[in-house]
Amino acid sequence: THPPPPPPPRKTHKSSSTAAATRRDTAPATTPRPRLALVGCAGAGKSRLAAELSARLEVTHIDLDHLFWAEGEARPEGFAARLRQARKAAEGSDRMGGWVIEGNYKVAKNEAWGRADVVVHLEPPPWRRLLRVCKRELRR
Repeated sequence: THPPPPPPPRKTHKSSSTAAATRRDTAPATTPRPRLALVGCAGAGKSRLAAELSARLEVTHIDLDHLFWAEGEARPEGFAARLRQARKAAEGSDRMGGWVIEGNYKVAKNEAWGRADVVVHLEPPPWRRLLRVCKRELRR
């Protein structure tokens, strides 16, 4: 007997650092696409997991940090409206589109978490979060 063939290589999706939302829908859906919200503290892995999930599920990735921070400075005015606009654009006029929203902002409780099919709270051990945050800062 022969061993089974290896699985095909996984495709990875790198999210753009300049785009707040990346459109991933490829074909019209006949049922609503999944809507997920990822929350957790700094270094929990929200951005990486959101990019991977959005690529696998072929839905829009909405990064709340990119919506809140514009050109390097905090832009709290109009943040709720920008989030609502990005969410509605991801859902489309037929409300069938899906999204993965990641971030921890109070306004997201109503606009994203309350509309998500699933809310995932990421909580890796403190040493892992600290290591990730330090690595991220060194790359900047």
